Amino acid sequence: MDSTPSIDFMLHLNEQAFTIPHALLAEAQRLHEKSVESDTKQLRAAFLALNSLMQNDQSIVGKESALASLDAVMQDVQAFEKKLKGSVAREGELLRRIGKRIEFYGKYEAARESGKTRSLTEWYLNYTNLLVADYLARNSKVSTLPENNADGGVALDPVNAGVVFLKQQEMQDLLDYDVLLAANKISRGLIDDNDLEPLESWIAKNKSALEKEGSSLEFYASFQRYVQALLNGNMTLAITVLQTTLFSHISTHFDEVTAACGMLVYAEKCVSSQDNAEETQNHTNDELSTPVDPTVLQQRQRENAFEYFFHRRMPIGPQYASSVRTASKQQHIHPTARDTALLVSNTKNLERYKELLSSKGWENLNNMFLKSYYSMYRIAKNEPLLIYISLGVSALKTRSCLHQAIEWDPRLDALCKNSRSKFGENKCPVCSEHFRRLAETLPFAHHTESKLFDNPVMLPSGNIYDSRRLKLLANVIRETGIMPLSEHEVLDPIDGDIYKLDDFVTMYPT
Repeated sequence: MDSTPSIDFMLHLNEQAFTIPHALLAEAQRLHEKSVESDTKQLRAAFLALNSLMQNDQSIVGKESALASLDAVMQDVQAFEKKLKGSVAREGELLRRIGKRIEFYGKYEAARESGKTRSLTEWYLNYTNLLVADYLARNSKVSTLPENNADGGVALDPVNAGVVFLKQQEMQDLLDYDVLLAANKISRGLIDDNDLEPLESWIAKNKSALEKEGSSLEFYASFQRYVQALLNGNMTLAITVLQTTLFSHISTHFDEVTAACGMLVYAEKCVSSQDNAEETQNHTNDELSTPVDPTVLQQRQRENAFEYFFHRRMPIGPQYASSVRTASKQQHIHPTARDTALLVSNTKNLERYKELLSSKGWENLNNMFLKSYYSMYRIAKNEPLLIYISLGVSALKTRSCLHQAIEWDPRLDALCKNSRSKFGENKCPVCSEHFRRLAETLPFAHHTESKLFDNPVMLPSGNIYDSRRLKLLANVIRETGIMPLSEHEVLDPIDGDIYKLDDFVTMYPT
């Protein structure tokens, strides 16, 4: 069938069906080689120790020790053999997935070449189910449902709507849902629970790959850990993260590290200002009535920094302390007002700190994680289902779509309720509430041929209708008495204006 996409186009469009298992095979091969090298080295050392023990000590005690060592070596060999079998089984499973997908797209090619519409329709139905499962696996929350176990009891098994649907369709070999679920779990942990542990565990396992691509995900995960510690009031943890992790990235993230130091100094002010912005503003306006000497503000900054980092008050020289006390006495500034003055003098910095403390940090971290994760497995960032819907919607979208609803004359309320379902209902999928948001950013379709009604006529308003249905609508209006219409008048159902039959302009579609 010439109108259907070629097999090369379909394979290119669904590239991730093969790139994900290929990436998993490469990862499995890397872990296998690393494990074999490590275990082989240990076994060689164990065999050398066993040979040495058997050759050098022929006593009964030595022989018993040699037997014990031999048993330990045999257990290690069995464990090594078990690992090898597990690696072979894992690679075999991935190769089986690839084979199933080759078979699936082979059916498409056979149906396309045979020209059998029914076979092609069945394949597209299965393909649509696959896209739906992909979307659900990425976006559905994992829930726990009761499931009977082998012992006859009831256990709580975590399930995902996409995986359940996929297994119901017996298509679990066509989607790497385990990879999608892993990303879903980490992403949900960040957005819904503000939990960094799954992400940090994943970063630790893939640290070399992230460094190879120059990702800053590890730094920003630590930065979010630091921010969360500040918000929870855990200053000890915050300082530990700052000293052990963030400072090591100061050469590449200087601005962020310096901002972290500023947040530490003004953590209490930032958090309280974020939670009680109005109260802080009123407090500031009440207490600030006189200008503050810059010397006092600079000294107060040093004192705050010293207290947070060294957990004791900063020693001040007699001469400088005297000048500070004199300036404070002359301006009659008590400590609370001085703190508030410092807060206002650093408004620009505090606004930046409050932004870093906001929930946007979790969203940005989640987007950064998904970008790295999808890049690693070459997964399409946008859901394939939405891509295909967008293709269909853009082919249907015209310039008459997505217009705002017109305010009808109050006299036509009865017409709207009783007759609009028959004459004025908009069945366009582009304008429906389900696809409207998706269609807003899509381009208009390019139509070279007009497909209108059987008897299209244009009214002076520029709107085009079927003349028979316009006259039928006018009869309903006259019979129900909704508004006065003569025998030679019709109502424009879009703008509510009345026109004569003589105003009709016959249209000739091309």
